[in-house]
Amino acid sequence: MIEIVGSQDVAEYRTAQLLRKIILNEWPDLQDSAAEHVTIVVAAKCFGCAVQDIDLVVIGNLRKPRPLPPIKGIKDSKYVLSFIWTIEVKSHSAERVSFPGGKVVVPYHGGIQKDATEQAFKQLHSLRDYIKRNLNRTPFITSLVWLENVSKSAFPNIEFINIVGSDSTWSDFLVANAGPHREWLIRPGNDVIQTFPLTINQQYTITQEICTLFSAPQPSTPLDRKRLERITRRVIDDQQYAERLGSQLLLFRGRGGTGKTITLIRLAIDLHLNLLKRVLFLTYNVALVADIKRTLSILQTPVDSDGAVVQVRTVQSFMLELMRDGGIISAIDKSALDNYDQHLNSLYDLISAFSAEDSPAFDFVFIDEAQDWPERERDIIFLLYGPEKTVVADGVDQLVRSSHATDWTARIGNVPKQVVPLRRSLRLKHGLASFANALAEEMGLTNWSLQANRELSGGKITVLVGSLRSLSQPLSELLASAESNGNQPVDSLVCVPFTTKFSQHTKHVVEMIGGTGFDIWDGTDDEERRSFATSVRQMRVVTYESCRGLEGWNVYCLQLDRLYDQKLSLFDGSGDLLQSQEDAARAYAASWLMIPVTRAIDHLVLHVEAPDHPVAEFLKSSIASLGNDFETTLIES
Repeated sequence: MIEIVGSQDVAEYRTAQLLRKIILNEWPDLQDSAAEHVTIVVAAKCFGCAVQDIDLVVIGNLRKPRPLPPIKGIKDSKYVLSFIWTIEVKSHSAERVSFPGGKVVVPYHGGIQKDATEQAFKQLHSLRDYIKRNLNRTPFITSLVWLENVSKSAFPNIEFINIVGSDSTWSDFLVANAGPHREWLIRPGNDVIQTFPLTINQQYTITQEICTLFSAPQPSTPLDRKRLERITRRVIDDQQYAERLGSQLLLFRGRGGTGKTITLIRLAIDLHLNLLKRVLFLTYNVALVADIKRTLSILQTPVDSDGAVVQVRTVQSFMLELMRDGGIISAIDKSALDNYDQHLNSLYDLISAFSAEDSPAFDFVFIDEAQDWPERERDIIFLLYGPEKTVVADGVDQLVRSSHATDWTARIGNVPKQVVPLRRSLRLKHGLASFANALAEEMGLTNWSLQANRELSGGKITVLVGSLRSLSQPLSELLASAESNGNQPVDSLVCVPFTTKFSQHTKHVVEMIGGTGFDIWDGTDDEERRSFATSVRQMRVVTYESCRGLEGWNVYCLQLDRLYDQKLSLFDGSGDLLQSQEDAARAYAASWLMIPVTRAIDHLVLHVEAPDHPVAEFLKSSIASLGNDFETTLIES
């Protein structure tokens, strides 16, 4: 049996159908076989890997070895029992393809030459890493490049090349797959190519697990589906700024919970789906990149493709890659990160000499959480794409990367700009928005306000005061409530102060979540937050530094007094005529508290360890000021 898995709306699906015909021309009995399978996965997703989208993944799972065509240099008969291939599909005509050193190089958007062989090799490693991470198996995988419009006669005369063409047969595919096995096959006794060195029955079972890994949809929750409904509403036709996209700088400005990130995602998907545009989506936050990629995966939106795409990246990974490609750094490593600001200046000078064809090929660049980017990053983006191709979300005073706000309307020359203010809460229920305003007032943030949305009625606030251990029982009960009202653990968010993964505080939080029976997506871990939660049973844990832009039905903010003290000590600014340096530092720390306070949709749990800490007094005074209008709870140990 041959099964095609994946979206039918992409060009690669037609390629998969063609491959199916090619296979049946030589293996016609596979059509009706219930015991033997070839699965063709279209636009396969390797979530959290260096390359996330693969044009085709072909998984062969046979019950007995089938003979291979003759292989040059090998006299004995050889067989294939199972195989896994990645296939990078290129539709370029023969005159647009070159083969330097046996590699496949094709022109890309803007005249840039792209190494398809290297791209296929990276896909192989991403697929292997993805299977290993999810199934704890390491299969042998082969990468192929399929040139749909190039005949075999145009290929370079190189043995065991991993290229197939417009007139390639199934035998050609099998021989190309056998190339990487050649040294192994010429040894006596090595006669059968297989994905795992196991028995036939063991291999069959494991290979079927891999097929299931790619055929199962990305799990979602009711909250995900509500969010997707908001995202997929069309925005281009019914907004006044839409007709000026591409001719002006567009900037959305609003505080936490006003829908900035959702607005950017909606607009990016609209441009991708309806206008077939390539959109680069940049943010500083690795955890937010993972969250957005999870959303796009549920929507089956490609993030790695030669065509229309919404590519989500951290700004640092984007800039560091440009630095490496431009010869400013030799590798993306700790040294490059340590000297990042200095390298930004060198990159700016280099890009100033770019021609338009040199820029990475995107039609628009979207900047999320842009309010505290280094000005040099802003200038580089404008040099590459122009302010008119830039769409920005500005969180006003949610400053994480710097204590100073960045003006994105500066240095745009004569390019028109449109600033769209977002004042109304689209995340926080009415009670939570009212609490956020009360807390900001208690902390002296006179310019901070959020327009509460009465249509989003309800909202609960729970304040816990005392050590984590003394509050283990009520906190564990609150964590367990993440599964209430039809929600799943992945809909909740736990925020903790920055610390090491080995600290007793971190271990205690992990133990409490584990005690509920939930799994953990640990966004405090550098490696894990590069992927995203792949199970609805995973509760998300992030540091406060990574929570900006994220949201949860329930949000648990632990040790807020530690966060406040950390930021108070890290303040590097100064006062002015109206404010002493001490007051400025307190305002800076208070502004940091407002970031996690605006992450929750329904239930906000706020924890402070020290009962005499100013934050404890701020929280208790704020819930007291709400009176009996909203559901509030105070628990002190």
